[in-house]
Amino acid sequence: MIASGLLLLASLTSCAESAHEPPNDDSSVPYVSVLSSETNEKHDETDSESEPSDTFVYVALGDSIAYGYGLADYNSERSSALIANAISDNYEHFAAFNYAVNGDDSADLLALLESGRAPKLKGAELVTVSIGANNVLGNSLSKLYEYYMYTESVSDENLKKIRVPQIYEEMMAKNADGIARFEAELPKIIEKIKDLAPDAEIILQTIYNPYRTIKLEFDFYDYKLRLDEETDRLVTELNGIIKSNASSLGYKVADVYSAFNGTENLVNADGFSGGIKDFAAALTDADPHPNAQGHRVIADTILSVTEKEK
Repeated sequence: MIASGLLLLASLTSCAESAHEPPNDDSSVPYVSVLSSETNEKHDETDSESEPSDTFVYVALGDSIAYGYGLADYNSERSSALIANAISDNYEHFAAFNYAVNGDDSADLLALLESGRAPKLKGAELVTVSIGANNVLGNSLSKLYEYYMYTESVSDENLKKIRVPQIYEEMMAKNADGIARFEAELPKIIEKIKDLAPDAEIILQTIYNPYRTIKLEFDFYDYKLRLDEETDRLVTELNGIIKSNASSLGYKVADVYSAFNGTENLVNADGFSGGIKDFAAALTDADPHPNAQGHRVIADTILSVTEKEK
């Protein structure tokens, strides 16, 4: 994490400690919530403990969106917890495990699966995945912050005309690489999930545009970039990969992108109304993570396509 400016609060790649982190203070270690329909009570468990053989197991995988970063009570407000609550009564024994890690991109998720750090995935019957945003958005935010700092600190206009377009080109190249990696790694992620949980219903959620309401324009001399349009372009490319591979790879798609479009107050950044300087200062209301209502929309969107609630 770049611990200054824009990325301090706004970056999706943030792995910062938070008042909302689990007691172990390590976001790479899953915080496990098990819900039994017999008692209708949640309690914390460790992966070393086993469930009855007829337990229905739900596993959430992914990044800070799936993790519930920034929520007041992420262990009950995040989408996976809401999904677990919605379907648990259908089963005598039910267990939910969340292995999402703040800041993970597709390569990180693949590494987690290959390393065996999601042990309860083996034999799971429902798996939800939120991944891909960190393949592009973290780099974009970092480069936009670099743009702001350079244009604010350098007074020589000739130097600006040389360096500022380079920042844009570097951002575009890095994002193209992130999208290419996502396309190459997604089949491997699904294959690994199926190896461990061959009978699982797998649901991938599309990526919402966190800055769809922010129409700031950045001037790179040779290029113009409007924030809402650029982030929409990036997530649309990623979502195209998610949707086009669903049939051949054998997973379902929960279209969170469409569910968020046209609706405000689902993302913390929806409240942002400042200029580029304010955005670069990483105000809390420029945070791209979903709020509690956003997590409810994510949960409802996933529940609308799963067979496990019926």
